[in-house]
Amino acid sequence: ASPTLFPVNPIEKMPSPTTTLVIVAGLLSTIDCSEGSASMPLRNLLLKEAHERIEQLYPDTSQLEDPKQKDGVTFRLTKDDKECGGDGVPVSFVEYDVPGSRPIDVFNVLTDASKQPTWDDHCAKMDPIGDFQDVQAQGYAGEFVAPGTPVAGREGYEWMVVEANFTTEDFWVVFSTYENGDLKQKRPFDSGVVEMQNCLAGYHLTKTATGTHIVNTQQINSHSWPLSARYVANQGWTSSVDFAAALKKEGAAQQAKGWNNTQVVVPAWMLVDRPCGEINYDVQVRNTILNQAKTEMSLDESQRGTAKSISLASGASLKLWQSFANCGGSGVSPTSIPKWWAEFEVPNVDPAEVFNRLVNKEEEHSWHAGQGPVNITGFHGGARGIHEEFKAPKVMWHQFKTREMWEWQAAEHNSTDGSYLLALQSAGDPFSPSFGSSDVSAFQCLAAYKATPVTRGGSTGTLLQFSSHLNPNIGLLSKLRLLWQKAGEQMVKEFADSILAAIGTGSAAPLDGGSLSLLAPPPEGRNDSLSIDEVVALDPKNDSSLVFRRGFSQLDLPKQIDVSATDLTSNAESVYKLYQRLQNNATEEEKGPFQGGAATTALTLQRQGESLAAIQIRTMEVVAKIDCEGDPDWDHNHPAGGLPFGLIIGIAVAVTVVLLACISWCCCRFCRGRLREKRSRRAAQDLLNHVDQNRLVTTEDAAGTSLRRTEDRR
Repeated sequence: ASPTLFPVNPIEKMPSPTTTLVIVAGLLSTIDCSEGSASMPLRNLLLKEAHERIEQLYPDTSQLEDPKQKDGVTFRLTKDDKECGGDGVPVSFVEYDVPGSRPIDVFNVLTDASKQPTWDDHCAKMDPIGDFQDVQAQGYAGEFVAPGTPVAGREGYEWMVVEANFTTEDFWVVFSTYENGDLKQKRPFDSGVVEMQNCLAGYHLTKTATGTHIVNTQQINSHSWPLSARYVANQGWTSSVDFAAALKKEGAAQQAKGWNNTQVVVPAWMLVDRPCGEINYDVQVRNTILNQAKTEMSLDESQRGTAKSISLASGASLKLWQSFANCGGSGVSPTSIPKWWAEFEVPNVDPAEVFNRLVNKEEEHSWHAGQGPVNITGFHGGARGIHEEFKAPKVMWHQFKTREMWEWQAAEHNSTDGSYLLALQSAGDPFSPSFGSSDVSAFQCLAAYKATPVTRGGSTGTLLQFSSHLNPNIGLLSKLRLLWQKAGEQMVKEFADSILAAIGTGSAAPLDGGSLSLLAPPPEGRNDSLSIDEVVALDPKNDSSLVFRRGFSQLDLPKQIDVSATDLTSNAESVYKLYQRLQNNATEEEKGPFQGGAATTALTLQRQGESLAAIQIRTMEVVAKIDCEGDPDWDHNHPAGGLPFGLIIGIAVAVTVVLLACISWCCCRFCRGRLREKRSRRAAQDLLNHVDQNRLVTTEDAAGTSLRRTEDRR
């Protein structure tokens, strides 16, 4: 029975891995897992707001101030201030024509953003930060200046998204600092600059009889306190005239290049219109390889070629089929090469263990003597890059040099019948340096392995079927079919003997740390810093809350579930706690691996990871529907920051008057003090002069009595 997913809508069974999955995008790693953080995917959101402002707000002149005009450029501001960067900032509109340039020419100038400093004096830099395909945006760090002034530069980390209709020649370019945490993490701010918010800068380009018509909207918070954003916009509006003149000149230069009507500088993935809440889950490489492997595994015996049976060292019987077909590519000449198809049983061993022996290429050298070094190069399109070296076959007396291949590895687990499918196929071109100058490149057209459970005598084992079509690049010797057939047959037998011997030791195979990513490729845009424990702790009393669902949707499950770890205890307990919050949303098949509680083996933990990955995709679809119904409140009014210019002048005058009064008072006190000091000194001097002029003389009479008299010395 299918449970209800977070009481929103019925669960759909997880799509087949061979089908391109469609899931939600737009959940940036910087988005908070709060109830109010719902938002449609970034490209959809920014384009939607640009359309609304230019197509709905701008035509409504009742909401706009009177226009300013100069040199064919019209500038207007909204009467109300809208929230931007925590302040009230007016939305500006600029309208003008670019004669002599097609819309696509102007589009290419605007989207070649890193070159803007070469033609716009107000742009000091526009450094690329990177491509973000999951949100269909490019990131830039821009610094904007006011030439000839001491004002510090303003720096903003901006997204750029685009929309193009080549038929109608209608183009949109949008820049925004909205939710730019991902960009800030990739590089620090420059010293000496002030962070700004470019909440939305949109350009709508349409065709005219003489060239291109442009309507541009902007809302920039440059943090100019105490001046208000409105005053700054009104005083600096002529910078828009300068920009228009520079853009016209650059558009003419782009037109002169003679590009066709569809040639653009942005990558094609930026132009794809994806429905809100959906992205292409990129598993194209994986699906292509696995589909070929399924076709190969489905061939009946009559289609496999000449059959024979070979006894293996263990006593088991190897069924072998062989035919010839062309194989080659990537510098290896196509040649008619034997194509092998084989099967044998592995008794008393689960298919999961056989699969994990085969998928772990880095450990294959420990049980297969013909295997050399292996370099894991990362994931692309749901498949993993493998660069491997192997020992070439010996034909008669000649030992060929070591061969190497660059391949894509893909895998899937069919939970219905318990089978595992693994496939490898050579890539078009090498994606890593060669192991050695003496190595010779070989080409693997397809190597496919299918491990299916079988029951014999009451015990379960594995039927291992595999095919290989390898061109070892041995030149003319490949024409010697008899010799090559013998060598190839021996290689297949050695491989079968090796894996049976390895499994027969009874020791558990070390699991490949990337195996879960192969079986359940994670969707793009996951938050690789978010832990399972952090998600489990989100709104712990409400398993159906949007807070918890959004956190779970952002989790990078393969990274957080380490099946290759030596000690699984802590990780396994966290995984089980997460499942307990999700168990009402799991299908019966998905509940199976959790019946015994927290995993005690790496194989069980791997299966639990697959179940959680299936639940996560369905959860993301639900969150996507909720998010697409939400929309940040871009256009609510907000009190303006800064002070009115008249008030600033009044304050400046008042401060000046107070300062002058203080200075005057201080000067008066100082002067009065000096005057008193001068008067005191003069009085003291007068007294001294008087005493000096009238000296008192003391004498004695005949009886000895003292007598005093004043002697006038004048």
